[in-house]
Amino acid sequence: MNKVKRDLDELMGSDSRFTESMKRHVIWEVGKEENPRSSVRRSFNRVRNIAVFVLLLSFAGLFLFLVLNEEGSRESLQPAEPQQELAPLTDDNTTEEIETFTNITGPYEVFEYRYDAMDRGNREYYKWPLVIDPTAYDSKDVSRGDVVLYEDNSGKNVSRIVGLPGETVEISDGQVYVNGRMVDTFYGQAHRVGTSTTEEYLEWFEDNTSSLSSTSGMEEVFQLDMEEVQLEENQFFIIGDDWFRGNQEVIELRDITGEVLGYLKE
Repeated sequence: MNKVKRDLDELMGSDSRFTESMKRHVIWEVGKEENPRSSVRRSFNRVRNIAVFVLLLSFAGLFLFLVLNEEGSRESLQPAEPQQELAPLTDDNTTEEIETFTNITGPYEVFEYRYDAMDRGNREYYKWPLVIDPTAYDSKDVSRGDVVLYEDNSGKNVSRIVGLPGETVEISDGQVYVNGRMVDTFYGQAHRVGTSTTEEYLEWFEDNTSSLSSTSGMEEVFQLDMEEVQLEENQFFIIGDDWFRGNQEVIELRDITGEVLGYLKE
C-alpha cells in the first residue's frame, strides 16, 4: 500500500489539483481490489447463513412429521366404534299356510304345476291344482312374499317374491339380505323339503330316502353365497321355497302373469 502511495506522489508531483483526500480515496479503492479476503468472507457468511436456515427448516419439518405421525398412531390404536346393526326385515302379511278353494269364478284360472320348486316338505304348490288371479296386479302392487306365476324361457313357473324394485339383494351363508337387512321370515333362508340346515336335512334324508339316494350338493345349498344384486325399475328377485329345486333370479314385471292364491280342491 505504501508503494502505491509513493507512485501516486511521483506521478502527480506537487500539482495541487490532486488533493490529499483524493489520494486517500484512490488508495481505498485500490485496497478493496487488492484484498479479496473480505469478499470471500462475505460470501462464506451468506452460504453459512443459508445452510443454517435450511437445517433449521429441516428440523422443524421433521418435528412436525413426528408429532402428526404420533397422533395418527394414537387414533389408530383406539378401538373402532362398532357399526350399528340394521334391524331385521320382517313380513307380517305372509304366512306359510296355503288357502284352499272349492270352486272358482270370475277371472280366476286354474294352473296345474307339476314341479317341486316350492316344496316345503308337504308337496306345497304341486299337490293340487293352483288358483291363479291373472288380474291381481292390475289394481295392486307386487309385494314381498307374494307367490307368483311367471314365464321364462322354460315356460310357466311358480316362485316367491323376495326383492322389490330399487332394492339390493344379497345371500350370505344361506341367509337373504335386502338393503343390508337380514330377511327374518320363513322364506328368508335356505330351505329344502322342510329343513333349513345341513344337519336337519341329513336327518330327514336318512329317514325318508333309500340308500341309493345322494346328498350331493346339499351343503352348497345351505351355505349359498350370492353377490349383491341391484334391482332396477320393474325388476323383482324371486326365490323358490325349495332352494335346491327352485331358482334364485331376477325377473321383470312383464314376466309375471298372475298371483297364486291357493289350491283348488273340488
